[in-house]
Amino acid sequence: MAAMGSLGEESKSETVVVMVRIRRPIPREGDQAVVCFARGEDRVAVEGAGHNASCAFDRVFAPTASQEQVYAQVRDCAAHVVEGFNSTLFAYGQTSSGKTYTLFGPESSDNLRAGAVPKTAGIVPRAVRDVFARVKESTTAKFTCYISVMQVYNEHVYDLVQDRDMKTPLAIHENDAEGVYVEGLTEYMVTNAADALAIVAKGEHNRAVRATDMNEYSSRSHTLIQMQIEKQDSGALGVVRSKLNLVDLAGSEKWKTGLEMTDGHVSELTNINLSLYTLSRCISALAATAGGRREHVPFRESKLTRLLRDSLGGNA
Repeated sequence: MAAMGSLGEESKSETVVVMVRIRRPIPREGDQAVVCFARGEDRVAVEGAGHNASCAFDRVFAPTASQEQVYAQVRDCAAHVVEGFNSTLFAYGQTSSGKTYTLFGPESSDNLRAGAVPKTAGIVPRAVRDVFARVKESTTAKFTCYISVMQVYNEHVYDLVQDRDMKTPLAIHENDAEGVYVEGLTEYMVTNAADALAIVAKGEHNRAVRATDMNEYSSRSHTLIQMQIEKQDSGALGVVRSKLNLVDLAGSEKWKTGLEMTDGHVSELTNINLSLYTLSRCISALAATAGGRREHVPFRESKLTRLLRDSLGGNA
């Protein structure tokens, strides 16, 4: 799986980085040959099954990598949002590639509950705890924290906590004072990690899923957990606002040309692939612009990228 965020202390100047995590084979995959391998800390090799290729990434995690080791490479996202900068982290990959495990941890566990961090906890519970730990350490500023959970399903935005049945699509707006915001989305003011994670757990439980060939409970929507931080330094009149976006993208899926699919499945697949394609175009355009070649960034061509506009470009 791939993630985008900030690397460790040595790479704070990076704006977008891509990391790949190779998961272990799972029992239902039987004795299929393993063809994907980590070659050092920055290369992935695909060998066998008619392929022989190698690609470089900012960081590669072998199947033996722990949840703690993965989070150590993106934890700067939590530090940056407390400092007043927007940060976004994606988990991207085909269905059943391990995105949700990396972000949350195994199912039916205590990863989203209060208390000590379990070894199996994913990026989301670790990042939420980290943000509140950093806020608590501050002695020169006052912080107010809000959290919301939404999903983008078939190019409609829904409140994942309050609208489980997806009856009320929400509109995206933007202005100079608030930046990008979703009208009608419930934002919860939280003062500790336990309260924040309880809201995340409720939202994650309500997510839209469908069985696929690869995964019995494949997520068919993009889930976006958004922490908004308001920071007021001692003696300052103004407030600095920043966002931490933790995004579990819906699993990409190929068209099954020889398989009859329902209209609902076709719509899901089309919208998922379209939004993922638009996301890749936005990131490519931002990278080109950063390199001195100005390109149009198509944020408005997808609800997902429009939601993340001020956290991919701008103050990010």
